[in-house]
Amino acid sequence: MRCLESEDLSSLHPLPGLPHPIIAKAAESFSDNPEDDTSVGSIRCVHSIELKEIRSEQWRGGVWIDDQSICWLIVAGLAKGGHKDRDDFYESLERLEEHGGVSRLLPSGQDRRLWKREVASAELAAWDHSIQRAVTACLDAIHTGGTEIFSVPHPMSDVLDERDRIMAKVEVQIEPIRDSSYEADEIVVTVTPSSRWANSELTWNLTTRILISLSPPEQSWDRFQNTYSNIAEPGAFTRRLDALRSLNESGRLTESHPGDHAQDVIHSG
Repeated sequence: MRCLESEDLSSLHPLPGLPHPIIAKAAESFSDNPEDDTSVGSIRCVHSIELKEIRSEQWRGGVWIDDQSICWLIVAGLAKGGHKDRDDFYESLERLEEHGGVSRLLPSGQDRRLWKREVASAELAAWDHSIQRAVTACLDAIHTGGTEIFSVPHPMSDVLDERDRIMAKVEVQIEPIRDSSYEADEIVVTVTPSSRWANSELTWNLTTRILISLSPPEQSWDRFQNTYSNIAEPGAFTRRLDALRSLNESGRLTESHPGDHAQDVIHSG
């Protein structure tokens, strides 16, 4: 409520994920595939626009679908007093309809800008998850030693020219050192961006995501141009593989641990 009163909507993102029963019901009822949409029908007391009705216990909501098939939860309230209470969801909507005010509920320009921002944020989050899964597959192949190379597509690759779809190629090399006086797993990561994305901020985001997926990093990553190196305890990357699998299964992203100093080392190059 504090965010709403101060109009700090950015702190509430993503809005479809807010922990409110009618918002959760709307997100569940209307998916990316219209054939999978579910509702209890249209709200009969509103005729000027079509509102799809959703219910969650005592909560009621109205979803309007625009000409781009974007679903908007534009009104919500409580069913009260057998629909005879003045504050009842349907009674309030009916009065609004009678006085021609339902159109005021439709998305504004600000709403659409917020929607675009959330779509972009969701696409970047999905991209981050895809990078983490790629690192997981890489470690699965070489966590005990070896070299693996993989490519990372741009998050908007489906709308780019074919030559611009790959952001970078990534090479990861793990070398287990087992001498009588020294044991460690040494890792070298080289991120080679394509010429189109060499100076993109997204390339830095990509590099950071790869590094914290491999080691969220309590230890320092040393940098030389596009190559990053680190030294870990024996078996560290086998344990990291298990941790990444668990994160992927639960749909979570790894985060850099507070208080580490690796980011300063990485940026210093």
